[in-house]
Amino acid sequence: TELIFHTNGVLITDDIIKLMNEFKAQRHSFSIDGVDSTYNYIRHKSDFFTLENTLKHWLKHSTNVKELNINFVLSALNLDNIVDFLEWIALMFHSKIRGINVFISEVRPHGRGIDIVNLPIIYLETIQKNIIKYKDKFEQYDFHYEIDKLLSLIEHAITNNVCDISRLYTEITLLDETRNQSYKDFLTPPLVSILEDYERKIN
Repeated sequence: TELIFHTNGVLITDDIIKLMNEFKAQRHSFSIDGVDSTYNYIRHKSDFFTLENTLKHWLKHSTNVKELNINFVLSALNLDNIVDFLEWIALMFHSKIRGINVFISEVRPHGRGIDIVNLPIIYLETIQKNIIKYKDKFEQYDFHYEIDKLLSLIEHAITNNVCDISRLYTEITLLDETRNQSYKDFLTPPLVSILEDYERKIN
């Protein structure tokens, strides 16, 4: 029997690892939407350092991991973090697991505030160029990266750009209010700058 489940990866204890090693193989899907402070912002009350150490411990003590899927939900919150995310995947799992698949999906529903179509075109183009710059580097690993899909989603956001910073800002600040946090403490400097510029205009 092969064990397959979908998890955020933060609650894999020694007892769970021991049980999972009893199966023929592990082929799991982990939902991870960024690294470092971006991850901490999206996964409120979770900690990236804890996640990383948990996964390292799981890899070290597992004997039957055959495949791993990483699911990344793309949004305005983590678009500028994706190169760091892909580099982390390569460093974290290279030479440890043969079958690594990184799947990119769009945030749902379409048109919500943190949809990437609400980001400025120049911001999207800058990230697009950065991803293209690193594309060959990512593809040297024997992983399945959906780089072309990622670039296609960004190109779609450029072509169909709305640049509704008001909608973006509103969703983010409402989220901050419910969580008693501030985007300024977590998100990447270029995105924080966009949001702060809008904040100054409305205040």
